[in-house]
Amino acid sequence: MLMKGKNKATVDFCAMALLLTAIITGMILHRQVNHLFIYNNIFLWTTHEIVGLLLLADLIAHSVQHDKWFTNYEKIPVSRKRVTTILIIAGALLMISGLILIFGSHSHFISILHYVCGIIFTILAIGHVAKRLKILRSLMK
Repeated sequence: MLMKGKNKATVDFCAMALLLTAIITGMILHRQVNHLFIYNNIFLWTTHEIVGLLLLADLIAHSVQHDKWFTNYEKIPVSRKRVTTILIIAGALLMISGLILIFGSHSHFISILHYVCGIIFTILAIGHVAKRLKILRSLMK
């Protein structure tokens, strides 16, 4: 396995911090865009984009940590993988739509897709973390 112990904990805790930052900046940007306050706040947009890219890299590392889960995917009962599968799909769509937006798309559809997937991903990711708090605490030791 590529990552063990403290490296695994570092990846997991970085993912949580980056996710929290992406959620907060995304919510602020959503409010600004919809209420036309500071639509051109370059610092906020740049922060959200950089954090999103770092989160993408961290989630790839997190997925590598769980290579056995992916390898054994077909053997896992549907009831034990349904929510995680939706989380992965929402995350992939979120990251792809984010990259498309970063590279200059002004598509309203892509923006809405990014927003909706962001909400779904946020809810499922919080549940994913909450379900594993005991494991995360053990990684801190």
